[in-house]
Amino acid sequence: MKKTIQKVGMALLLLAGIGFVSLQVGPACQRQNAGSVYENSETTQENPASYSPPFTQEGVGSFLSATTGDTLQNFRVEVAERPDEVQYGMMYRKEMAEDMAMVFLMGTEEPQSFWMRNTYVSLDIVFVNSQGAVVSIQENCTPLTDTPRPSEGPANVVVEVPGGTAKRIGLTPGDRWVWGRL
Repeated sequence: MKKTIQKVGMALLLLAGIGFVSLQVGPACQRQNAGSVYENSETTQENPASYSPPFTQEGVGSFLSATTGDTLQNFRVEVAERPDEVQYGMMYRKEMAEDMAMVFLMGTEEPQSFWMRNTYVSLDIVFVNSQGAVVSIQENCTPLTDTPRPSEGPANVVVEVPGGTAKRIGLTPGDRWVWGRL
């Protein structure tokens, strides 16, 4: 009986040790996930003023005039489609090149609304429907605000470009957005 109690005790001690090690190693392994936009979250929390996520080109896109079919401007595109990517978006970026766009794939075509929380650069937010037509544009959105920036109709794609781009290129509702992955 004493040997059985000793074996059970050793098994429990071994399980406790494994549990302790997994609690110590598990979180470190989760931070190694290369697909997560939060892989530098410690840097963001410790000193958000010094953190600026890099741009990752995943595609190319263009706005086209609805009346002439001419290209208004070509863009290098970063894609946000997972929920964490959509929520994070342009947060903490300190600069945005004139030819850079972030494309949000929202899935469902419905009214959309964005904000500028933790976003340091002014943006034009362009709402696009499933046919690729521009539904509406929120121009020169003020950085670091929680003001809702809603679409004026259903959209399933949202394109963020540097503030002032829509006016500079003459973008209007009805123009088209075309893009593809690299």
